[in-house]
Amino acid sequence: MPVIVADCRRRATAFFSRHTARRLRCPRTDEGERLLEWLATLPRRDGTGPYVVYPTSDEIVVLLASHRAALSDDFVLYQPDLRTTWRVLDKKNLLEEARAAGLDVPDTWFPRDASDVRRAAREADGTLMIKPRTQVMLLHHCKGTLVGDGADGSVLVREYDRFRRENSYAPWMVRTFPELTQPLLQRYHGDGSQQVYSIAGFRDVTGRHLAMSGSVKVLQRPSGMGVGLCFESAAIAPDLARLTAKLLERLGYFGVFELEFLRDGERSLLIDMNPRFYNQLALDIARGLDLPRIAYAAALGDEAAVARLVAAHHGEGGPMVFCNRIGLNMLLGAKRIFGRISREDASRWRRWARDPTKTIIDSVDVAGDRIPILAEVASQVYECLRHPRGFLKNVVFDQ
Repeated sequence: MPVIVADCRRRATAFFSRHTARRLRCPRTDEGERLLEWLATLPRRDGTGPYVVYPTSDEIVVLLASHRAALSDDFVLYQPDLRTTWRVLDKKNLLEEARAAGLDVPDTWFPRDASDVRRAAREADGTLMIKPRTQVMLLHHCKGTLVGDGADGSVLVREYDRFRRENSYAPWMVRTFPELTQPLLQRYHGDGSQQVYSIAGFRDVTGRHLAMSGSVKVLQRPSGMGVGLCFESAAIAPDLARLTAKLLERLGYFGVFELEFLRDGERSLLIDMNPRFYNQLALDIARGLDLPRIAYAAALGDEAAVARLVAAHHGEGGPMVFCNRIGLNMLLGAKRIFGRISREDASRWRRWARDPTKTIIDSVDVAGDRIPILAEVASQVYECLRHPRGFLKNVVFDQ
């Protein structure tokens, strides 16, 4: 299966993998029309057959869904329609569908104006999160910010307006879906936010073939609402798996997915769904759930291969963890320099990343494919030097 990597960056880490057959520079994902024009310049097939295109970001999900019919003339897609796509990527629709499927969700408000924000401040009891309603074409990909317990309506309005100004969307989103550019407010569950539980897997278009795998995000950057650095494998509760299947059916979704839940005591609260390849994908591949190969077989219409690959996932296996070791070492080193973490806690995380009783999975630091780790180090150092203020806020001070 030759893999072609397309990225707008010169230093994209995957460019340097020995498993990459071709490396292509493409327009940015928020430049939809230019990206479509660029796709039209690619050859339709090579010696192995037609190209299968699968999304790796929310923007690509929307682009492929919006132009599914036209792109299907030249490429092979395995892509739900635009209606299903927005039911997943718009958190208002997603949470409504989750409730209807029987899943629990956090208390959430979708303000239209300042009076709605003040009403949420009165109704909420405790700390609130201000979050984007969708991440699609959000220019800075901020996960959210916290407004402390006891803040009155005027404070919340001021913070809400500041968040909206500082986290703008690409012009196309503002013109086409202005209501989706309004942030939401959500009750903050402090302890649950530190350990986010994920159910990831694949559902085929018929619904007959469904596979799931569980994991827990144990460390993220920034803490409480960020990108995962460390994950641990976990079993799937049968009731939660059943409700997840029901939600996917209600949405009409098929393909690779990841659902994220906060744990609040006995409750599992759905907070997000990724309808694409996701961060810790290598962990599930190592556990026997070869999601890229399943998606590839499904796109080519090879149901027998899909059934065989889904059946090959027999269970959770032994303990495995996913660790972005470069990101973890940068996080711990920066926090130690600024006194934001104790020596004991930093040592505990380093021991966790070297635990000999667990299989450690790192999608960049891989035996036999060493150049990507050098590229990743260079990329992270470059971003730190280019945006030092953002690095300090995100990595050191958890903002």
